[in-house]
Amino acid sequence: MESAEVSSGRSGRITEAVNEFLAQSGNGTVTEHFIRKLAHFSEYGAEGVLTVLLFVVYCLKPAKSWRIIILTGMLTAVVDESIQFFSAGRSPGIGDICIDMAGFICGMLPVLAVWYLCTASHMKDCC
Repeated sequence: MESAEVSSGRSGRITEAVNEFLAQSGNGTVTEHFIRKLAHFSEYGAEGVLTVLLFVVYCLKPAKSWRIIILTGMLTAVVDESIQFFSAGRSPGIGDICIDMAGFICGMLPVLAVWYLCTASHMKDCC
């Protein structure tokens, strides 16, 4: 719900901090655009991890419920982007939804793999 000006200010400060760190280590720089997209990817990666863990905790068999898990991520991404219709100077983007979903899936898959290996080896702590 932040305006474009507020959101850009926050991203700009993070970009400056990252570029300062990269300069000290002798590496190149990154753009504010890259930082913003990385934030989308990372946030949704964390959501993917947490969504699968929610299914594991409640013994909802995440390997069989993967469609529902992905729909959860998609719904969150679409709602998140739609909120930007109501923020000054911002607009939703399909590209951001794709980045969100890529992050969600990259967070979801390793947790699903560990859960599958755990249940395949018949460990007692798994559902």
